Amino acid sequence: EELRAGGVTGVNATCAVWDGPADTLGAVAQWYQLAADNDDIVTLAETSEDIRNAKRDNRIAVLLGFQNSSPFGDDYRMVEIFHRLGVRVAQLTYNIQNLAGGACYDEHDSGLTAFGRIMIAEMNRVGMLVDLSHVGNRTCLDAIDASRTPVAITHSNPTWFVDSPRNKPDEVIDALAARGGV
Repeated sequence: EELRAGGVTGVNATCAVWDGPADTLGAVAQWYQLAADNDDIVTLAETSEDIRNAKRDNRIAVLLGFQNSSPFGDDYRMVEIFHRLGVRVAQLTYNIQNLAGGACYDEHDSGLTAFGRIMIAEMNRVGMLVDLSHVGNRTCLDAIDASRTPVAITHSNPTWFVDSPRNKPDEVIDALAARGGV
């Protein structure tokens, strides 16, 4: 109700950060329950049309997302499972190295791993947005290059604005823009 009163018509809701597949299923189920219990205010959006329809109907479109790839565990096939459940955005890493690649707080960013490349290919195939927020800069560049579709950095700033490990240098932002990303 507060979001609607504030004029917000769509949000990317984080379902999971560090959770594995089983706990993430429970978190997604909670969002389904919240939407069912409040269907006059909230709708779970899976497409851009769902978002437009929610705005037209004065409801908030909730786009489910992950701030880490840990919900997929070590099985790229989980990408499709969670996509079928409505998850449309997944960040590759959250602050520290994982199976996909290096992250923003790693002293040495190892870059995108072989598993990370497979996961990106699967995300591209099913239509899940690759998010590079909190991802290491080398891993960002590798992911931008590996993805067949544009990727996004959904919540970060340029390092020239604030020099923080979570923010992105011009090199990453320019590469992102050159490939049609946001």
